Amino acid sequence: MRPVQIGDLAPDVELRDCQGAVVRLSSLWQEQPAVLWFLRHLGCPCTGEQVERIRRDGPRFRQAGATLAVITLGPAERAAVLFAGPEAPKVLLDPEQQAYQAYGLGRGGLWALAGPPVWLTALKALLRGRIGRPAGDVRQLAGTFLVDRRGILRYVHRAKHSADFPDHEALLAQLAALA
Repeated sequence: MRPVQIGDLAPDVELRDCQGAVVRLSSLWQEQPAVLWFLRHLGCPCTGEQVERIRRDGPRFRQAGATLAVITLGPAERAAVLFAGPEAPKVLLDPEQQAYQAYGLGRGGLWALAGPPVWLTALKALLRGRIGRPAGDVRQLAGTFLVDRRGILRYVHRAKHSADFPDHEALLAQLAALA
């Protein structure tokens, strides 16, 4: 089966938030487009860098009219501290990786997880203290998706390695095109 692509219906999976409430992904894009960031495990230094990018650019995405959600492998206690405050994205837990699989996100081998493309980002993260104990599948790769109000995928980024982050400017441009 081929992974979902731009123009396909976004998979609608039920996940739990950090308080245990069930959230259907489709509820995120009913009112406005949604940006879904799927993170690697929470101890990954590159995940720390990606979280910082999401925090930094989150206001721009909200100003452009998007609902923001971060999907992680958990656990809830650690995931809840990633983002705090009224402007924080919704944090959803997917420890069984159902949504990761539905969106076609792969698992990496040694090269994708710790090879040369990752070294510079990982080094920066380590120097900033962004490393922790692994939680979840350490081989799971990340991804980012933009879903319009009809549930159609408008932007798809599947990470090829741990430090492969989406281009936020391209994502914002696609979001602007939906307005």
